[in-house]
Amino acid sequence: MSVVMATFVAMGCILQMNTPPDLEQPESQLFAVGVAGSVSLRGSDADGDPVSYRFEIEPRPASLLNNDVGRPRLDSVTDGAIFSWTPAQTDLRGEERFDYRVRFVVEDGRGGSVERMTIISIVGRQEGRMAALRFISP
Repeated sequence: MSVVMATFVAMGCILQMNTPPDLEQPESQLFAVGVAGSVSLRGSDADGDPVSYRFEIEPRPASLLNNDVGRPRLDSVTDGAIFSWTPAQTDLRGEERFDYRVRFVVEDGRGGSVERMTIISIVGRQEGRMAALRFISP
């Protein structure tokens, strides 16, 4: 064993282990048609490797296929990434509510990656509205 190790060290072939990155689990979200929604992502790497983010949505929303202005996108920020989407009426697929499975992936550029899945539910504007509170005196 020591002969093998000495050979690797002498040849400069020290094997470095790579720890895959980590990603906090994003919570399920409720987005309304025509209203901007976002999900904050925080990934990290124990080795200090820089991380990159990407996402996949199933099924593919019409706003992504049509290249609409409010289509789903991912923007890098200092300590993570922000997924944002302003769903279009066509993203409801003729339903009152439609669920999309969104897979977020963080990669460290050295072969390490981690993924987390969440659900983003799209609703029409009426269902997505909150009732206004009103004060009634005693």
